[in-house]
Amino acid sequence: MLRHGQTYAGHPTCCAAANAALDIYRDEDVIARGRTLEGPLAEALAPLAASPVVADIRSGLGFLAAVEIVDEVFERDPLFVYRWQHSCRELGLLVRPLGRGVAVSPPLICEAEDIEFLGERIAAGLDRAAAAVAV
Repeated sequence: MLRHGQTYAGHPTCCAAANAALDIYRDEDVIARGRTLEGPLAEALAPLAASPVVADIRSGLGFLAAVEIVDEVFERDPLFVYRWQHSCRELGLLVRPLGRGVAVSPPLICEAEDIEFLGERIAAGLDRAAAAVAV
């Protein structure tokens, strides 16, 4: 019997790369940077709360966030989240569809203008998706 495993699992080269990445996290204080970016991300997404399509915005714990749509929209169009994802992609923003919403996990090298871009494009993508299904 042959054992299945990934070619990179426990490989010395991959372990060296992982150790180098951990050194960068420590030396460049990357975790602290993520903590400083979580507030601006939450602020960039806050205007979405005014949308009748949005049920909840989850942010403020690390440099990631999610936006959930209201039940009525999901029940009316179970593919709405994927329409939203597609609209965002057309606008140059990658989001991850998750259940009844989308999530973002930007890279820790983001600057203020990148976070502003994210907020604008996720809102524009939401507007496009809502218009497509006449919400």
